[in-house]
Amino acid sequence: MVGRSQKRRFNLLTMNLFFIVLTLWLIPETKNISLEHIERNLLGGKKLHDIGQR
Repeated sequence: MVGRSQKRRFNLLTMNLFFIVLTLWLIPETKNISLEHIERNLLGGKKLHDIGQR
């Protein structure tokens, strides 16, 4: 029989893995772009959807 703490730990691990994959899937527009470039785009008035564009 699996204890409650083991089930809870497994659920937290599963949710964390899911959210990591979800984040990597939903935020691909910032791949290979430096934070400085994103900051310049934000300060330059670009829309949030376009901040990862070169």
